[in-house]
Amino acid sequence: AGADHPLYGGLQAVQAAHPEGVVFEVESDDGRYEWRVYVNGVEREIHTEKSTLEIVHTEDDDVPDGDDLREIDAVQVDFSEAFRAAEEHAGSTDGAFVEEAELDTEGGVVVWVLELDSEREVYVDVSSAEVIYTED
Repeated sequence: AGADHPLYGGLQAVQAAHPEGVVFEVESDDGRYEWRVYVNGVEREIHTEKSTLEIVHTEDDDVPDGDDLREIDAVQVDFSEAFRAAEEHAGSTDGAFVEEAELDTEGGVVVWVLELDSEREVYVDVSSAEVIYTED
């Protein structure tokens, strides 16, 4: 079910527009997703419509700080792989869709922190796609 979720469509649009960029955060805001992409040395904010999956807004932000850059550099697992790992881990229960996600460091390990519709959080290792922690 996950693959036709608007999150995946939005991600595909963002990756198609910025194939060299690293997507490192997504927030859900009403009818849109707000993506943050590290591209060409700056942080770019991109909004996609949930209904059409189209990019409706793009703006460049500042250069990320050292911690953010370190986390971005550690990413080896594609965002969508992390989504799938979290959704598989949660099982096919209702609310197993990723709602928001960001990079963080937990115990020295860089992780994707994925917040599901069910408000459960799943932490996925950015180097192995392994689920290392969940919080209900």
